[in-house]
Amino acid sequence: MYLLFKKKDASKVFEYWSNEEVTRYMNIEPFTTLYQAESMIALLQSLTKEGKATRYAIRLKISDEIIGTGGLNRIDYIKKQAEIGYDLGRPFSSKRPHDRSALPFARKSF
Repeated sequence: MYLLFKKKDASKVFEYWSNEEVTRYMNIEPFTTLYQAESMIALLQSLTKEGKATRYAIRLKISDEIIGTGGLNRIDYIKKQAEIGYDLGRPFSSKRPHDRSALPFARKSF
């Protein structure tokens, strides 16, 4: 299930994005404070409102627990192009192939 971030998600975002293995291929350094996660969520919400990017919390349907994030960066609506970015929290990264995690974003985007 894919939903936009909520402020209450900051602790889970911090947990995942402070892990070097999760952030290895992302364009961020691992977080060191909860404030960084709160600020990133605010930035992502702003970019979504501006139509420049969108980031979703990937949640388990049965518990609403965040297992990762995914979304679109550098959205170009004229060319119908965007960069897909996604990550799964360390406890979930080996349970599902990453390539399947990105498919719903591609289908839903344009």
